[in-house]
Amino acid sequence: QPLQWCPMSVQPGLVCAILVYAGYWARKVDWFEYLNLHRVWLLPLVVVWIYGVCTGEHAVDLSSNLYSGGFMDALMLLAAVSVVIWLCRLLMHLPAMVCEPILYCGRHSLMILCFHALDYCLGITAGMPGGALWQFLFKTAWAVGLTAMFSTVLPRFYHSFVHRMTK
Repeated sequence: QPLQWCPMSVQPGLVCAILVYAGYWARKVDWFEYLNLHRVWLLPLVVVWIYGVCTGEHAVDLSSNLYSGGFMDALMLLAAVSVVIWLCRLLMHLPAMVCEPILYCGRHSLMILCFHALDYCLGITAGMPGGALWQFLFKTAWAVGLTAMFSTVLPRFYHSFVHRMTK
């Protein structure tokens, strides 16, 4: 199993710093508004993303600091993040039935990432039948489902615990 790093480890922190800097740069130059005005740039980003996924085994994993494709993995991550964020911003104009799940996943993305890391460690969804897409969808549904359960149940326990302590 891949080694999971602590949240304060230096190596994944350095890689995350690059992604944080890319986000800072994207906000500063208004990258997503640029993509709205020049949608022709979405095609090369999607091509880079698909090429990165289709070539090699590319098991990119931030939580265990695994980047088997080197620079191509970083390029693929930036392209994928750009396309996904642009698409989510576009979907925000749809009815609340579509927007609310997207906003929920965005607000709880760290917990979803933690459940994905837990799945990698324990192999909970390992050996599932079906192709890579089916396995990805099941792993994502599992992580989002657990996140929904924990984010609903834990505050209730916390509230009752704090209420008992203040009496």
